[in-house]
Amino acid sequence: EGKARPPDSRLPENDERPAAEYEQPWEWKKEQIVRALSVQFEGAERPSLREETVRQHHRQKSWTQKILKPALSDHSEGEKVDPGLPLEKQPWYHGAISRAEAESRLQPCKEAGYLVRNSESGNSRYSIALK
Repeated sequence: EGKARPPDSRLPENDERPAAEYEQPWEWKKEQIVRALSVQFEGAERPSLREETVRQHHRQKSWTQKILKPALSDHSEGEKVDPGLPLEKQPWYHGAISRAEAESRLQPCKEAGYLVRNSESGNSRYSIALK
């Protein structure tokens, strides 16, 4: 007696995708994944390589602007990171503090606040604590 197959379109033989896409979720087509994960651009066309490079640069800089600060308002300009400033002088660096102390310092901060501290597991290693 053979097992009855469920009327499920997610079975491998019903998958219309090319073999290269098999690792993607069954219920999503490639276009849906691209739409779901892509950044929405203002124009209908994809930005030029130069524009994308500038945008990526701003994205990379923006995470460092989310420095440790109590949440006083809904929006924050953030602070600029001065690459010429030694690590010990950076406002988000808290040195040799414990994990518990890092969590305590992040309590008054808004969601996604962070700090960097020396790792307790080794020299010349760092840990990032996120709220």
